[in-house]
Amino acid sequence: MARVFVGGDEKRIVIGCEDPFGTLNLDKLFDRIRSCYLSGVADSMNMGDQGGAGIGSFMVFRAAASYYAFVRKREHTMVCCALPQRMSARAREILPKNMH
Repeated sequence: MARVFVGGDEKRIVIGCEDPFGTLNLDKLFDRIRSCYLSGVADSMNMGDQGGAGIGSFMVFRAAASYYAFVRKREHTMVCCALPQRMSARAREILPKNMH
């Protein structure tokens, strides 16, 4: 089973998800996020039979100040983001991004 968690303080909200599979390919994920910036979302969409985490991850990364992804192969995957509070969507998009 997957687990979703949320926490926060007066400055930020942290949202994360965790699964017991450890199958997320981080290189492919980061390449997809990068390609969304370089080529645009429409050109980066995966229209094949198998889905992915790329476009949704790009949208989360764009809104977040920090993005965290961790994989222990065949055991565990965790992805989290920190979203600043009291800020417009436009201001969040232009924040410097941290990826860990």
